[in-house]
Amino acid sequence: MRSAAKTGLRALAVLAFATSAVSATPLVATADTPANHSGTHHIRTFTDKCLDVWGAHTDNGTGIIQYTCAANDAAANQAFNFVAIDGQPDVYEIRTFAGKCLDVWDGRADDGTNLIQYTCTGQANQHFKTVKVDNSPMVEIHTFADKCLDVWDASYNDGIGIIEYTCTHQPNQRFMIG
Repeated sequence: MRSAAKTGLRALAVLAFATSAVSATPLVATADTPANHSGTHHIRTFTDKCLDVWGAHTDNGTGIIQYTCAANDAAANQAFNFVAIDGQPDVYEIRTFAGKCLDVWDGRADDGTNLIQYTCTGQANQHFKTVKVDNSPMVEIHTFADKCLDVWDASYNDGIGIIEYTCTHQPNQRFMIG
């Protein structure tokens, strides 16, 4: 169970995140999406929204959220560059528009730990493994702690934080890279 304090802090974070606005356009992906995700992509959530660097900020510690995808995929803060880690199949640094890496905050392995952007350090908490889900174009994105990226509380709302959480194989832990 998530503690009341964490829930309260997350609610405040959601209010802060909910200030940016963009419009929606769906991204088409097929079952032919390659297993090798190297290159720049949008990451779609189970709600057909995009992972987003909150407010297009470039600062270390800026939260990664779910947000309505920009029209024509025009929002730079919703594009992520997958850089393969040598010798580790399907393991990537996922870089933001600011040239920073997705990062499991403070290298923590706790359920509910926020995903942020941070200067790339090459540390394990900035390495993510894509794991194909059945015969679909969806993947789970595993952290260094063998947990899954997760749309917090399986919310459909804009501004909801992306966290790491024990893999439950539920839709809020499945993503489409394309």
